[in-house]
Amino acid sequence: MCALYSQKSYKIRRRITAGVLFLSLFGSIMVYSASAVYSWHHYGDSLYYFKRQIIAIILGIGLFWGVLAVDLNWLRRLGKPLLITGLFSLLLLLLPGLSRKIGGARRWLGLGFFNIQPSEIFKVFYLIYLADYLCRKRYVLRSFRKGILPVLAITGCAALLIFLEPDLGNALFIVFFAFVFLVLAGVNFKKFLPFLAVLVVLAGILIISSPYRRQRIFTFLNPWADIKGRGFQAAESQISFGAGGIFGTGLGAGRQKLFFLPASYTDFIFSIIGEELGLLGSLSIVLFYVWFLLNSFKLINNISGDFRFYLACGAVFIIEAQALVNMAVAVGLLPTKGLPLPFVSYGGSAMLVNYSLLGILIKAARE
Repeated sequence: MCALYSQKSYKIRRRITAGVLFLSLFGSIMVYSASAVYSWHHYGDSLYYFKRQIIAIILGIGLFWGVLAVDLNWLRRLGKPLLITGLFSLLLLLLPGLSRKIGGARRWLGLGFFNIQPSEIFKVFYLIYLADYLCRKRYVLRSFRKGILPVLAITGCAALLIFLEPDLGNALFIVFFAFVFLVLAGVNFKKFLPFLAVLVVLAGILIISSPYRRQRIFTFLNPWADIKGRGFQAAESQISFGAGGIFGTGLGAGRQKLFFLPASYTDFIFSIIGEELGLLGSLSIVLFYVWFLLNSFKLINNISGDFRFYLACGAVFIIEAQALVNMAVAVGLLPTKGLPLPFVSYGGSAMLVNYSLLGILIKAARE
């Protein structure tokens, strides 16, 4: 029976890994399609972003195999040092001269050939720490002071540092991730209701007090009211899907990437897929993430050991949540938020993080 499950698990792991690799290669083609004109105009090389994406995929695959070679018990002992490293990297973004400002936000550390986004890497470090913490404190999680308060304090510090970049979306993502993990560990959801109420009020105050965020909410409700201003990106994204119809305009034949839709090869690449490959192409991407989730559940249901279980659940949650938010933003169901589409959007930091999360999932299932 054990040998039968081992063989079945092996096939599922191979299936997931092959599927993700195929999605990454497909994503690199879409990155080229969406960025060729833009990169030629700015760098004189239509393959500029495509080549960097391929390098990111190769490095991501290398990191994936590296995670598979690591003993998870050894990785567990690194939980606290990784958390401190992640918080320190977020703090560096606030120091003048160390961070790179793009689009009005300091979210990247310049490392010569490419930029690192600490908030993306922090998600992996925090996942490892939180999985270890919940195992160590399993018997005191019912105590607010000894079990829950330390998690809320660390989460609050991280969320504050990310918010100061500024990046309200990722800050809220970290908070929501912590709440989901605590509930997964068996903490009564009712204990969080007062904090969730405070969080909602605080988020409302932050939105109302900032003209930029307030305008973003109004734009989300009706992007067509200011189509040449704040609503430009959301409106152009919806135009992409409308132009694609059912079968699309054809790979490479989209027009929205021709300086109409900003971030067409990063945050809004799903819109370009909708335009060039149509409704069928968009649904194929959605179905892939559903397929990935279902197969991941098959692995998670048979993982022994709390630490490995928490790691696998967290890895799948981060990938699926980011995919859901990205696609929801593209079709206008959520306000504009800079979260990439996992394994598809252009971005070295995100690609490395996603492949490391995939490695954590597969490694947890293998052990």
